[in-house]
Amino acid sequence: MIHPSSASPQATFWLLLGPILAATPVMVLVLGVLNEWLTQLLPLSAWEQAAFEHMAERGFVAVTTVCLLGPVLEELLFRGIVLRSFLHQYPRGAAITGSALLFGFAHLNIHQFLVAMAIGTLSGWLYDRTRSLLPCITLHVAFNSSITLLGLWAEDLPDEAELPLSAWLVALGLGALGFGLLRRLLMRPAPRSPDSP
Repeated sequence: MIHPSSASPQATFWLLLGPILAATPVMVLVLGVLNEWLTQLLPLSAWEQAAFEHMAERGFVAVTTVCLLGPVLEELLFRGIVLRSFLHQYPRGAAITGSALLFGFAHLNIHQFLVAMAIGTLSGWLYDRTRSLLPCITLHVAFNSSITLLGLWAEDLPDEAELPLSAWLVALGLGALGFGLLRRLLMRPAPRSPDSP
């Protein structure tokens, strides 16, 4: 279930690890800014505030759950079961979008919906291109770990929108490199015409 691809799991993991890690900082910044704007428009309820504080706890179990266990289980469910089933029933775009929407709704609040939808869409595209959950899990672990580590170790950092231009330029450059490499590595070959040799 984790890797029904014909390519080896090790080759898939190591080939895509660098591009995924390069793309992560810009995703953290852009989705953080969008989430901040959303929070200003729709402030967190007391229940949501308590839930987010619980997720941000510093204990080993909390960090392991958010950074490792959650991403693995969520990818197994939403890409390994839901998306794989959808890809057999619907066109590729509808299947990826549908599984990403379900992933967003499963977070049960509007503040995580947009982030989960974005992560779900990219993970869905990765799964469709590789037929492996390894890149999806890697992306999810990298994103959640980045958010968690920033929350634990960098409490005095300014909000994403207040970061210096140099931080944004580095993140954008890494993101362009990461997404460019992912697109190049995972682009589907053009169909061959009957006249080609």
